[in-house]
Amino acid sequence: MEEKLKVLVIEDDEVDRMSIRRLLHSSNLDVKIEEAEFIKEALQKLKGSSYHCILLDNGLPDGTGIDFLDQLSSENKAPIIILTGGGDELLAVQLLKSGAADYIRKDQMSSNVLEGSILRAVKFFDLEERSRLAEEELIKREAEFRTILAAVPDIILKMDSSQNITFINQAVNFLGFEPEHLMGKSIKQLLGPDTNNDLLPQLTTKRIGPRSTSNLEISFYVNKKSMFYSSMKSVQVLIDSKGLWSVPDEEVLQKDNEKQFLGTLLIAKNLTEQKKVENELRESQTKLKESNAILEKLSNQDGLTGIANRYCFDQFIAREVKRAHRDKTIISLVMIDIDFFKKFNDRYGHQAGDECLKKVAKVLNDSLKRPSDLVARFGGEEFAVVLPGADSLGASTFAERVRVAIEDVAIKHEDNEASENVTISLGFYTANSGENATPEIMIKNADVALYKAKNDGRNRSANGNLKV
Repeated sequence: MEEKLKVLVIEDDEVDRMSIRRLLHSSNLDVKIEEAEFIKEALQKLKGSSYHCILLDNGLPDGTGIDFLDQLSSENKAPIIILTGGGDELLAVQLLKSGAADYIRKDQMSSNVLEGSILRAVKFFDLEERSRLAEEELIKREAEFRTILAAVPDIILKMDSSQNITFINQAVNFLGFEPEHLMGKSIKQLLGPDTNNDLLPQLTTKRIGPRSTSNLEISFYVNKKSMFYSSMKSVQVLIDSKGLWSVPDEEVLQKDNEKQFLGTLLIAKNLTEQKKVENELRESQTKLKESNAILEKLSNQDGLTGIANRYCFDQFIAREVKRAHRDKTIISLVMIDIDFFKKFNDRYGHQAGDECLKKVAKVLNDSLKRPSDLVARFGGEEFAVVLPGADSLGASTFAERVRVAIEDVAIKHEDNEASENVTISLGFYTANSGENATPEIMIKNADVALYKAKNDGRNRSANGNLKV
């Protein structure tokens, strides 16, 4: 995040406020802190300013965390982290249910804990906001689509594979039918008395493209409720009918392709209006796919480095560890930390720090040799690499290769006690075939190895499988 992280601290105890300020300033966060001692004062500040995050003491002179959440305006756009005393876990759960993003016990508070909680809260709050906006856009487009269908004078209906109607638009009203009364009914309910049963396979066709049914003239019944019933019992309509499949049209005719027949799209139509509806449907589908692709990318990609984020890492390693246990295969995890990165930020600034993170992430990502591997930003200046199928030797070889590659980039770091350039320390751990490892165990063991590498002088790797 290029702008300062604006944090509102709501705490009546001066000693606790000083402690929070100290911890925030000693973290890797670039923060601007504002403070309030009372709920009333905090609510007033929220009316005039916006914040990236709120740190809220649960016990204030004029109320509790619940009181604050109850009085908070629905327009508040900042995640709230509750600060509690020991033994208040049940109360914290209640606060989380009431809308808080996280809680931290004061006796367990540290700069790392605060930094991690704030980054997670801000990231997930931002993701939820993007998801909400995307959902609103999809709802808006669906309403527009339904408005278009309601205005189309031609009957549009969809049948399932059993020839039952699963969708029909309001245009069927002119025949005296209500769409909801036809849902689930056979298409035969609409077919007029002069419709030859031999035409049914053409109506419920499985064909696509030029082989599908077009310009077929048949009759539809007119219901007694229609104003036309007194003068006619059926009307002639021009039918286009197309099969719907679980694969694109060009793959339907391929014999070796697995596919499922979903039903039929049938249109009793004015050709001009039909083209308009098709264009609207195509545009809506394209925009829906684009929105889904953007949302998926946001939920899995680290915004700064462009590699996988922590959420994606957690999902990936859980899946791969489970797969390795099931298939009795090996899997390795490498934890990576940039040496003396805080000193780098202090000397060169956070913008240079961000550029350093991007370069390190690119080197790590470019070092992957297989599509089954994953590199992710674990948090701050820490990265993680999952290597399914790699044994301890493979993990060691990878670690040494990327360690050298990072040093070869030659990013100047005058405060690095291990080198004149930016370096990394690495810890790796391998879960052997048949071992009932968990992601938590792998992370813990690789992290222990990482700290050993750092304690041994940094710019090196350590094997978490070797017990010291």
